Amino acid sequence: MSFQNRKFTKTTTDANLMETVHHGSAEYPFRYYYENIALFDFKCIDWHWHSELEFIYIESGNVVFDIGTVHFELNEGNGIMINSKILHRLQSSSDAIIPNFLFLAFIYCTTGQSHL
Repeated sequence: MSFQNRKFTKTTTDANLMETVHHGSAEYPFRYYYENIALFDFKCIDWHWHSELEFIYIESGNVVFDIGTVHFELNEGNGIMINSKILHRLQSSSDAIIPNFLFLAFIYCTTGQSHL
């Protein structure tokens, strides 16, 4: 899918800044996005939080993160895991390609057997 055909280029939140988009379901407990921050309003995925864990990889470009009260930049090849219910914002001054996964829960074995 090309970036120009993407439906979600805005961060929609409720009054508490909780993101209103659902990421996965009980049957499929994660969601994958392949995004270019430059296509979002003001080149910014604005302040939001969600109950899912989020892993973001910087495929290309540079991304400035605000997570809680911490402000930092990650460059191409870096990644970050953001815990659930943590307020965060991402922005870039140019194209920044960020594949990211949101997990409702980690997938695990329920047989009781160890696979290590």
